[in-house]
Amino acid sequence: MDTRRLCGSVDLESSVQGLGRHDHPWDYGICHTNTNREPVVWWTEVHSANSAHVDEVLTKLRWLRGYLDSAPALKAFKARYVWLATGSVYIRPGTPQALKLAKNGVRVVGTTLNLD
Repeated sequence: MDTRRLCGSVDLESSVQGLGRHDHPWDYGICHTNTNREPVVWWTEVHSANSAHVDEVLTKLRWLRGYLDSAPALKAFKARYVWLATGSVYIRPGTPQALKLAKNGVRVVGTTLNLD
C-alpha cells in the first residue's frame, strides 16, 4: 500500500462517546485516494465475521448512515463499507447472510484490508 495516498482517518467509535448517539457506532473511517486521485472513505467495522453477527453489523451500518446524514462534510466523500474480520470468516458466499450484506453495500474483506 502506498501510504502517501492516505488522506486521513477517524476512530469513530471513540469520537462519538459522550455525544448521545453511540448506541451501535461503526468503528473507523480511513480516507485513501483511489487511482483517479479521488478521496474515498473506507468505513471499516472490525468484528468477528460469522453469520450470527450479520444483523449486528447491519445495525451499526444504519447508525453510521444516520450519523453521516448529520455530518455532510463526511457524507460528501465517496464511501466503501467493509467488514474486517478479527479471525476466520464464517460467512459463506451465496448464503442469505452474505446476500443481505451485499444488498446493504457491505463487503466482508477477511482479515486484511486492501485499500486499492
